[in-house]
Amino acid sequence: MYSVDIQNGGVIKKIKGIKSSVVKNTITFDDYLQCLQENAIISREQHNIRSRLHVLRSEKERKMLSVLTTTNDT
Repeated sequence: MYSVDIQNGGVIKKIKGIKSSVVKNTITFDDYLQCLQENAIISREQHNIRSRLHVLRSEKERKMLSVLTTTNDT
């Protein structure tokens, strides 16, 4: 998960496992900062259409967003 705030007013946002429309419409740059600085966990819902055994199903899925930080003690 990363976000880049560009000087001309644009923002590049990427989160693995979350649909791009959910990231574009519901996640803000401040959400990234909140996850990073406060170790907050943010949840968002996304809707999927999936086929299992040739039967279409509509699913609502809740994803949890958090930042995993690592420390290097060397």
